[in-house]
Amino acid sequence: MLSTSVRQSAEEFQLKEAIAQRQAVDCESIIVYQEIGIFLTELFKSFHSPRCRVIAAAPVIADMAMAAERADTELVECESNEPFAIDIDSLKSKIKSNGDIIHLANPNRLTGAALANSQLKILAASVNEGLLIIDEYYHDFSGLSALPLLKHQENVIILRSFENWLSAQQPDFGYAMVSEQFLKKRGLVWPACGMGRATARKCFEIFEATDLSKKQVRLILENALRAAKELTRIGVNCQLAPADFVLLQVSNAGEIQEYLGSCGIRVERIGQVGPLQNYLRYQITADDKVRQLVKAFSSMLTLPTKSQEQHKRIKHDFVSKDKVVLKSNLR
Repeated sequence: MLSTSVRQSAEEFQLKEAIAQRQAVDCESIIVYQEIGIFLTELFKSFHSPRCRVIAAAPVIADMAMAAERADTELVECESNEPFAIDIDSLKSKIKSNGDIIHLANPNRLTGAALANSQLKILAASVNEGLLIIDEYYHDFSGLSALPLLKHQENVIILRSFENWLSAQQPDFGYAMVSEQFLKKRGLVWPACGMGRATARKCFEIFEATDLSKKQVRLILENALRAAKELTRIGVNCQLAPADFVLLQVSNAGEIQEYLGSCGIRVERIGQVGPLQNYLRYQITADDKVRQLVKAFSSMLTLPTKSQEQHKRIKHDFVSKDKVVLKSNLR
């Protein structure tokens, strides 16, 4: 059983009330947390049993994987044959007990892949004695939400984050929402994760600044679209997502990542093997840094002749002789 020993501050209560009012849920069904990893660890521990496993749609974030390890719970990562889709049949095939826990980010934090609520409902029914944890980190960008499921699926937990509007150096501050039926049936009290008073105050200010958040989202999505168009124009194949990143398809992700790093541009490899090994993830911000990225890629076409063969190989890695079509899974 989950337990709590931390007394709730006035700032936490104020934040929870604001969330409850906007999301139309009961205040008692909300828990705010200062770090998602700690929250997930406590949650996994509370459901831990020899027959319980955590089944996750890959790729998974490090916090989730470490939480399962700390809770001594087996983690089963479910790969999809399609890099930008979540294979629901594959997820269901991994379930060994109706007490298992399914965790997925919707949209996925690394690829942008997403499921419809009808598919999430099927997954929740498959683990009716366990949990379906839905990470809605990119809710502000995608507009996707499983909140309607809370009225009918009592084993669903929805996670949201404040991290997008805080410094990138901060932990993943956020909150969880669960149905009233879940609380009544299971008799659970939320884990003692909590949030510091200063953090809760800052998160409340961010949560109340709706217009500012919407403006930032719009700027980021506009910059992402512009980046994709400009990169496609010079021959770089891009994958847009309902999120704050663009995926760049290349043939040698390691070498191009190293070159972009030398230009002061940070990109992330999202897969060492499999269908995602040829993709780099570039984070988009509200600041206009698209020109710098495009310039770095363009410069590969006119690199000095000192390492001509290497430069030709790098150039070949991302420039296609055929017309490149921009792919988008924006909904």
